[in-house]
Amino acid sequence: MQQGFRRVASDIDAYWSGGGHDSWVARAVAQAAVWGRLHEWAASERQTLARYADDVESIARRAERQKAIRADAVVILAQASLVGVGGGLGAAGLGDWLVDKAESARDPRADDARDASLAAERALAALALERKEADARAVAALRAVRETFHGVRRPSMPHGIDTDDLAVLSPVQLLVTLAALSPTDLRRVAAAAPDLADLVRQADPAVVVGWWASLDDRQRASFVRDAPNLVGTLEGVDYANRDRANRNVLAASRQRLEGERAMLREHREWLVAHSTGHSVMESPDWLATEARLVTVASALAAVSSVEKTLTKGTKTRPRQLVSLTDLETHPKAAVAIGDLDSADHVTFVVPGMGTTVAGSLGAYSRGAENLATQQATILQSRGVHESVATVAWLGYEAPGESDVGGVLGNDLASKGGHRLSGSLGGMKARRGWPANGSPISVVGHSYGSIAAAYAATETGMGSLVLLGSAGMPPAISRAGGLRVPDGRVFASLSWRDGWAPIGQKFGLRRAPTDPLFGAQVFSSGAGVVDGQAYPGVTKHGPLIHHGEGDGFSYLDKGTYSLYNTAIASLSLPPQEIDR
Repeated sequence: MQQGFRRVASDIDAYWSGGGHDSWVARAVAQAAVWGRLHEWAASERQTLARYADDVESIARRAERQKAIRADAVVILAQASLVGVGGGLGAAGLGDWLVDKAESARDPRADDARDASLAAERALAALALERKEADARAVAALRAVRETFHGVRRPSMPHGIDTDDLAVLSPVQLLVTLAALSPTDLRRVAAAAPDLADLVRQADPAVVVGWWASLDDRQRASFVRDAPNLVGTLEGVDYANRDRANRNVLAASRQRLEGERAMLREHREWLVAHSTGHSVMESPDWLATEARLVTVASALAAVSSVEKTLTKGTKTRPRQLVSLTDLETHPKAAVAIGDLDSADHVTFVVPGMGTTVAGSLGAYSRGAENLATQQATILQSRGVHESVATVAWLGYEAPGESDVGGVLGNDLASKGGHRLSGSLGGMKARRGWPANGSPISVVGHSYGSIAAAYAATETGMGSLVLLGSAGMPPAISRAGGLRVPDGRVFASLSWRDGWAPIGQKFGLRRAPTDPLFGAQVFSSGAGVVDGQAYPGVTKHGPLIHHGEGDGFSYLDKGTYSLYNTAIASLSLPPQEIDR
């Protein structure tokens, strides 16, 4: 482009000379250099986004194949569950029959279908990871292009510190090393090596408690301010400082995502302005840009949901942002209602299928607050001066409502249970509570009840409450096998809940209300306590009541289910619960 301008200038030399000519040539060549650099920038971004589009298209194509395999397997399993049942078998008999896996013997296709379904689940999980890696590569490449053509400096490690040297340290060694850095160096390390957060999260929470206590106020403030991603989700750090750190991460995430969205929109406008006849919206560059914009918009929706939820806190019942992770893949968050550093009783509420941070955090926070209010009311009525806190724990990837294989499988619940176990273990270490977790209870709704039960196979808890459960998997066949005190596993299922039995039947899982499971079963119907009438559950929910005529679900304010759940989760005597 610069050579073209010089040729033009040469052509007019015969007609124009002098200072004006020389000044025009200099400015024209300089402007040509700018335009040429913009062209190179656009070409580099187009190449990056084209590669990303190819990656996404390939992943999507392979994912569709696996989803089709899984859907076919689910159909076979559903057919197998009905073979030979006949017309006289009741619901309880069918449940026992399914749990005992007699369907495999009745239809030999069931075993092959189950294997195919599990293989498809594994393949889809691998593809999800591949997509995450493709997103990360695209983001890194786009940022590199921006740095190259806009003079943006990449965060660099402080002099004398190498990322590879830090990566080989144990989690505790890394924490000690980071604590010795100046605030400026700590900020640079956190910016240049964000993946270190994954390493420090592997530290034993009990060790983290001691390490955090060994720091002075200045060091702790520096971690919260300069490296919030390292301590916001670090089990063993006090919850007030985790809240401050996670709010810093939240604010920084909004700023970064809005900046990227503006850049992508600008690039999209450039594509339209420089289209060459064919439909720009069919080009790989456009499709990749749109795909990334969808990801950014989804992450910003999660950020907005968290921000809105946090505004609902009050002085007497504050809200704490306990965790915030994976904003650009499957956003996860946990919000506490109350003070987790001082509460005498803490209850984690675990959601079921279809829940997302963007679409469900507000509702589950409201449900958790309903539960906290009911617990406090019950304690006050008994003259017990103890405080409560609840946690809306959206800390795992719940299956989507259209994800049939995910809903009927147990893999996501197992992974969620492991993550929940880590959160419970961190709380016990932070608060110095016993290993059996007696002051901690967990309430799981729908598919979340499976995740909650899996957590109870790994760590102790004072009570476990299963509401509208999608059923217990074969690996959890009896309440007595969980790390919960005898008589402290509870279950409730409304006869008007139409969804939970479907998850139990087609997921080949036993209802926790089945006497053979051994849970304490309580009513979700209507009831009366001390002359006050409580409505019963009319839908799966867990929250549906907004006004007259809406009906009620398990965590709606003023329901009999909520009243009984509050008693169960406070570890009050089971005889106080209506059966």
